[in-house]
Amino acid sequence: MDISTEKYTNDFLMEKLLEENRTIKYEYMVADRKDVPIGHIAVADGKISYDSKAEVMRTFSGTVEKSDLMNIGCTDYRIIPYMCLTVGTDVVKWPLGKFIINTSLRGMSFRNIISINGYDLAKIAVDDKTTSRFYVPAGGVYTSYIAQILGECYDLLDIPTSVITKSCDQEWGIGTSKIKIANTLLGAINYTPIHFDESGIGISRKYEFPQLRNIERIYMTNKKSIILDGVSVESDAFNIPNKFVRYTENADSAYMIATYVNNDENDPYSVINRGRVIVDSAAVDDIASHEDLQNYVKMVAVNSMQSSRTLTFKTLNMPGHGYQNCLFINCEQYDIKGHFIETAWEMDLRPGGEMTHKCERVMVL
Repeated sequence: MDISTEKYTNDFLMEKLLEENRTIKYEYMVADRKDVPIGHIAVADGKISYDSKAEVMRTFSGTVEKSDLMNIGCTDYRIIPYMCLTVGTDVVKWPLGKFIINTSLRGMSFRNIISINGYDLAKIAVDDKTTSRFYVPAGGVYTSYIAQILGECYDLLDIPTSVITKSCDQEWGIGTSKIKIANTLLGAINYTPIHFDESGIGISRKYEFPQLRNIERIYMTNKKSIILDGVSVESDAFNIPNKFVRYTENADSAYMIATYVNNDENDPYSVINRGRVIVDSAAVDDIASHEDLQNYVKMVAVNSMQSSRTLTFKTLNMPGHGYQNCLFINCEQYDIKGHFIETAWEMDLRPGGEMTHKCERVMVL
């Protein structure tokens, strides 16, 4: 979540963003279907939503007045919102996403108003489907085939290469979305799903357990706090599993099974403390090795346990948020202090606009 520029450091800009009298505005740049910039537009009711558990994670909505630059025929154009901070005589701008837009008229009484709905670039691989069977042979390098299927949709990808190879043949039928194929292969080597940053670059990384991650941003209720009223904490762990089992059922490869049992004496929902076992078991379509399967079942356990302890809070809008950022939250009046993974957020793009953060508490396994 580095928001530094060539002129200003990350820490300096964070201080400016936390100032009570900060000056914020929003700009919107439009590009054609080939990503060639064609101008700026004024958008009303701008809003960005992010859901890290969806295929298309980042979405946009807003309205504009009908013009030569933006009209009902501009479907599939790109729109890039910018958050702009005044720093002395300078204006620092951060992109908030690149969206493929769908335009429509807003009601019979609003003939000059265009409604815009935008989707991040994952939408391309969701809609682009195979027209022949896609085959990955045993011995094939996972990341090579990931690059192949996604390379048919994108020029800008940031996915570290791996030497891990498939242990058996696998193929997908005609009509399978390319994002489904890519995410299946990424999951088999414990990479994150493909997601797109604020500049429109497709990213995937090796999954890192939350308790091992570095803090990316701190929100505190101190004299420079931008946390607003309305903090909500939820805990619903009655049905949360405490034993997780994952196994393979592929007849062409060796049978594998991995188990994770929550025996944490400090967790009231562990097997030890509940005195009973609640099992979550499922087959895995593809996994590279037994080590990957063991890491996968532990990841499932972490995500399941985290989802039972959630935090929702609001701040003033802040740039830099993206896919499952690791936050440190300290709200003394709510007795909240610890590490959280942000799974979703929303920004209301107006001066004084609020940002809603939805987080899950990091569990140490």
